[in-house]
Amino acid sequence: MKILLTGGSGFVGKYISRQLQHQALVMLSRHITKPGDIQQDLRRPFALPQSFDTVIHGAGLAHGKPGSFNEVNIQGTRNLLAALSRPPQQLVYISSVAVYGLTSGTMISEHHPTVPTDAYGSSKLKAEQMCRTWCEKHSVRFCALRLPLVVGLEAPGNFGRMVQQLRQGWYLGVGEGAARRSMVLADDLASIVLRAAEVGGTYHLTDGVHPSFCELEDAICQAFGKKSPNHLPLWVARGMAVTGEVMAALRLPAPFRSDTFQKMTSTLTFNDQAARTQLGWSPRSVLRWIEENML
Repeated sequence: MKILLTGGSGFVGKYISRQLQHQALVMLSRHITKPGDIQQDLRRPFALPQSFDTVIHGAGLAHGKPGSFNEVNIQGTRNLLAALSRPPQQLVYISSVAVYGLTSGTMISEHHPTVPTDAYGSSKLKAEQMCRTWCEKHSVRFCALRLPLVVGLEAPGNFGRMVQQLRQGWYLGVGEGAARRSMVLADDLASIVLRAAEVGGTYHLTDGVHPSFCELEDAICQAFGKKSPNHLPLWVARGMAVTGEVMAALRLPAPFRSDTFQKMTSTLTFNDQAARTQLGWSPRSVLRWIEENML
């Protein structure tokens, strides 16, 4: 089976490429890592010189300006689909739970309405819909993996910042740290991608534990031999968030704003029962992985 992976040089893509290294894998990326790969910027139209049995579309932008999300996530997806001269048998799109536009909720299912509230979530939903429509038109099996926070070594984004701040000793928790969040190990999601391609459908992937902020903090600190962090009272953190909004309005650096406060005090978890039933999804605990691997 010949496989095309886009975004193989990204955080999630690297895990998928390692998982598929013994397959007939071709990576499409702006940076070539091995002979036979295709160097291409998805933002520009192109043609693929060969056909593939499976396409895993993992390329995308998670952080940046609103216009960049459209350019990379939407136009990039459009260019990829146009470049597939012969439709593959199956296509997997690496999507995000941001398509729901939720800031809180418990055990959300894949059937929940998709009403994204930011540019990133909107771009991921549009790209997902574009892939689904294209696959239906060309009789291609389609799978969307809607991912929560992805955890792994050298993870970018919020988790990476949290690890860095805890390691350096200047992280502050908020309240009791009881809010729970869904997350998944990058290694685990990479291991299920081909199975997902063979079955098709739309799935959440989580570790099933949905750790609280306090549990995450303690696990990371234990791995580094650090003391658990201090926590700000809710009223103090709320005041800091309001101040941050004022600073942002004045175009001043604002490290703590209302959206950060919301994330650190609101539970948001997703149900992965469909993946467990349909794909045989059996993930590991993120907390246990942190304690055993994050040294």
